[in-house]
Amino acid sequence: MIYIPEKCLRNKKDCVPLAQISSDCEDSFVCCGLNSKKSRRIKKDRFRLCWKNKYVDEIGDYSDIDLTDTLNVIAQALSIDKHIKENKGA
Repeated sequence: MIYIPEKCLRNKKDCVPLAQISSDCEDSFVCCGLNSKKSRRIKKDRFRLCWKNKYVDEIGDYSDIDLTDTLNVIAQALSIDKHIKENKGA
């Protein structure tokens, strides 16, 4: 069974959460959901990605291509970092 969050951690009514990771008190989290068509500036940007912690408070609307590209950049950065660390240890 797939867990779907019960609520938006920002208590917004224009987004249906799909995935979240949060601190126990919910003052720090990352969340991704589907935004309302009415709240979009760009028609294809149907995903809302939120980051919140002590220093960052960001909300952005993105397309599936934007999210896929973001995942690829993060994965590549992590991979390169691992290779750099591995080569320094050799």
